[in-house]
Amino acid sequence: TLDIFSCQEFDVDEAIKYFCDYFGPSSYDHKLIMRGREFPRSSGRARAIVEGEREKVALASGSF
Repeated sequence: TLDIFSCQEFDVDEAIKYFCDYFGPSSYDHKLIMRGREFPRSSGRARAIVEGEREKVALASGSF
């Protein structure tokens, strides 16, 4: 089991790749949970905020 907690943005796919390259698991499952005190209690509103932020990051990095 691996849990990653971060207060900063990070590339989930890159973290998974690093984990797989380092530990060499035969399989894995992953679940991303966005949480924090500043997030709305409504999961729908929180998801909209997160998706908007991710889109901004993707546009800024040119990967969208």
